[in-house]
Amino acid sequence: MHIETMKLQFRYAQNLLAAGLADVDHAESLRSPPGGGNCTNWLAGHLLLSRNGALGLLGQESFLADVVGEAYRRGSAGLGTETDAVDLAVLKAALAPSHEAMLIGLDALSAERLEEPVPTSPFGNPRETVGSLLAGLVFHECYHVGQVGLLRRTLGKPGIIR
Repeated sequence: MHIETMKLQFRYAQNLLAAGLADVDHAESLRSPPGGGNCTNWLAGHLLLSRNGALGLLGQESFLADVVGEAYRRGSAGLGTETDAVDLAVLKAALAPSHEAMLIGLDALSAERLEEPVPTSPFGNPRETVGSLLAGLVFHECYHVGQVGLLRRTLGKPGIIR
């Protein structure tokens, strides 16, 4: 995937994520959707946790690595209580700079680095490369940003794309 295309997709996702979270408060962020599923707070923390993994591959510093932990990992039990959750304002404050760090790291990538294998693949792909992992991360971000958009609607808030 072309780096400029990937950066554009990350920008779209970040802009929609910021808009989707803009007027959601911490208490609202902890409401699970009807029928079950992850709450907005979990989605924001999960995206930050995922970015932290990518930032390591890109030679960039992670954000809130000491506070966004196991409860936000894929397959976790999720946020069992409010005390498990990082305050949404803290997560929001870290998402924009983590996005900027991603763009800086992408700018520094060489074609050779994109082809290098990664130590482990979250998708179980034995042929996973830095480039294929980043392409998967773009999809991952878009998927969860869409969930944030739907959760806004369950909170009675207007959609973010009109």
